[in-house]
Order: sequence, then structure tokens, then C-alpha cells
Amino acid sequence: MCIVVSCLVCVLLLAVLCVYCCYLSCVYCCYVLCVLLLVVLCVLLSVVLCVLLLVVLCVLLLDVLCVLLLDVLCILLLVVLCVLLLVVLCVLLLVVLCVLSLVVLCVLSLVVLCVLSLVVLCVLSLVVLCELLLVVLCVLLLDVLCVLLLVVLCVLLSSHVYFLYYVCIAVFTLDAGLLARSQHSKGPATGHLHTGFSWFPCA
Repeated sequence: MCIVVSCLVCVLLLAVLCVYCCYLSCVYCCYVLCVLLLVVLCVLLSVVLCVLLLVVLCVLLLDVLCVLLLDVLCILLLVVLCVLLLVVLCVLLLVVLCVLSLVVLCVLSLVVLCVLSLVVLCVLSLVVLCELLLVVLCVLLLDVLCVLLLVVLCVLLSSHVYFLYYVCIAVFTLDAGLLARSQHSKGPATGHLHTGFSWFPCA
């Protein structure tokens, strides 16, 4: 959208300056061509800067999306691994308990073994949950840092756009003053032109 607007402004300026050059004398033709070249260079510079900023922003957005996708995949992989580890531990615990119950026969009662297995399972579940919480906190911290980086980049992009806007306004204002001066070939005896711009001295 910014490129289209810049191109339209450039075309309109070229058309206006071409029509205006037809009515100027030979003395001011070189001046008008220099002003036209300056305006075209400013517009091209603003278009190039906007395109570069958009490319940088797109690359950063792709990087952030890749990081988020990798974070989600890592979390899923950790969850699957934790579940598998818990299942393996439970199976091993049951096997050990069965072997112990067969070896001891009636030294330990079945109730005591069940209580011990439940205690061990609870401890293992708490350990796994703590690890998962730690991983989720790390991922959330990385996501917050990525969002803060995006906010800073958006602020920088908006400040550059405002800066280019004010530079274009300044160039067009200067161009309007110089063109107003070029319309008056003769100034009064005071050494200044009656153009409304008292800071333009006579040539």
C-alpha cells in the first residue's frame, strides 16, 4: 500500500512539473529539472526504505513463528517422554513388588506393599509434574521475550515511517517556496521578493 501511494504521488508530481515546465522560461528550466530530480530521489528512497523494513519485519515474524512451533513440539515431546517414563517406572515397580511378594511369601502383607507402591507412584508423579512445570515456565519466558522484541520492532518501524513522512513534507514545502520564488523574475528595490517568504534573498 505504501509503495502504491508513493508511485501515485510520484506520477502526479511528474505530471504537474511537466505542465509547469512548459510555461517557464529557459532560465528556470534547469532549476525545475533539479527540483524534479530531488523529489524523485526522495520518493525512491522512501519506497526502498519501506520495502526493506517490511522485508525485515517479515523475516522476524517467520523466525518467531518457527521458535513458537519448536517450543510446542518440544513440550509435546517432553510430555510424551515423561508419560513413557512414568509407565516404565510403574511396570518396573510392579515387577519388583511381585518378585518381592513371591520371595518373601508372607513376610510382608499385601496391604503394606500396595501402600508402598502408592507412595512411590505419588512421589514419581510429583517429580514429573515439577519437571513439566519448569519446562512450561521456560517456554513462556521465551515467548514473552519474543513478543517484547516484536513490539520494539513495530515501534521502530512506525517511527521510521513518521520520519519519512515529515521529511517528504519538508521537501515538498521547500519545493513550493522555491517554485513560488521562481515565478517572480523581478524583485523590489529592497532586495527581497514579494512571495510571502521574507527569508528568500534576491539573486
